[in-house]
Amino acid sequence: RERERERLIGKMKMKMKTTSVLVLSCALVCSSVGVALAKNATKADVLTKEQCTENVPYQEFATDNRIISCVRNASESCCEAMDELLGEESPVHYCTCSSGVLEDVLSEAVPMFATDIIHERIEECGLPVAGDERCDGIYDDSDQAKPTGDCVDEYPPDVDT
Repeated sequence: RERERERLIGKMKMKMKTTSVLVLSCALVCSSVGVALAKNATKADVLTKEQCTENVPYQEFATDNRIISCVRNASESCCEAMDELLGEESPVHYCTCSSGVLEDVLSEAVPMFATDIIHERIEECGLPVAGDERCDGIYDDSDQAKPTGDCVDEYPPDVDT
């Protein structure tokens, strides 16, 4: 009888080990699938660059007084408008990650003297822009941060004429 009991206990321990391994395996697979689904959901929400240029609200961006106020500073109303038109509340969210799309939007909707200022405000308001880690891998130009505008003049070599 004691032998039978030990045999049953041994079987139960073996089943418990097998069950534990299965539970851990299932947990790992499920978490991997969850991560993959989360990544796919993000990618599914991202428009192509062509869709971005077709769907950006150029007119609203050019005429919204809150956007115009951004020339002064990144005020609450400025950032609210940025978020509505280009940010998380907008259907074109993440389009600002393409340096080409963003520059096209700014050149189309903002007077030339204000494009750099508005680009700065977009960053100050926390929207993702090319070069930002939130943009990594979204577009082929997402890693190209806006040029700083710093340039070093190089003079030609002295030439006797």
